[in-house]
Amino acid sequence: MTSDNLKMSNEQFASAELFRNQRNALMRYMQVMIERSDWHGVSDVANDLRVLEAENRQFLDYVR
Repeated sequence: MTSDNLKMSNEQFASAELFRNQRNALMRYMQVMIERSDWHGVSDVANDLRVLEAENRQFLDYVR
């Protein structure tokens, strides 16, 4: 996908990509915590995801 396809400025596209990459990293980390049965870690990363998504609400459709 490109910024033109999404009708975003290059800056918005870069921000959306950063959000997508950070969200994906947190989701992978959550999987590790689940596999380890580290429920405190799962809770921490879930809270981090909640904050990240709240800060980037405008890009949620882009990552789904």
